[in-house]
Amino acid sequence: MPRVIDNKIWHNGQKIGWIDGEHIRDEENKKLGYFENGFVYNESGYKVAYIKENELCYENGRSPSELEHVNELIEGGIPMLAKCAIKVLFDL
Repeated sequence: MPRVIDNKIWHNGQKIGWIDGEHIRDEENKKLGYFENGFVYNESGYKVAYIKENELCYENGRSPSELEHVNELIEGGIPMLAKCAIKVLFDL
């Protein structure tokens, strides 16, 4: 289960990335994307997902995920949109 401790993102005991403000970076410091105002964007600035009511909706037609599921999937005291960005950008 992924978890965020401070600003570091861990999965299966390994650091896979970190949160840099509103940006998500991998362990090699490569920017994967960012989140703001209810939207998740990839590294090129294209909208890839968004929050609508109680769901995380994807731009690629993938079935929406319940926000409750996202909250259970990613541990840590970070905003829901940040959890959504981690889920989308790391394809969890």
